Amino acid sequence: MVGLGRLVGRGSNYNEIVSGIEEVNSGNLSKKISSKDVKLNELADGINNLLYNYRKVLAQVGMNSDNLWLQQVN
Repeated sequence: MVGLGRLVGRGSNYNEIVSGIEEVNSGNLSKKISSKDVKLNELADGINNLLYNYRKVLAQVGMNSDNLWLQQVN
């Protein structure tokens, strides 16, 4: 996350984004990242959109996997 620190500067707002990313990385896919800083909130919104799309893809993969399993069983 060193590159992000150079981009936005270090401080509590930077730490909010980094801790949110680390929480998602450790498995909390429902985490919504936010920041009180207006510029960083734009970045957080972009990350949240990526996570939303990622969750949709995971759901689709899971559904397709279930369908394949059901086809094999029947």
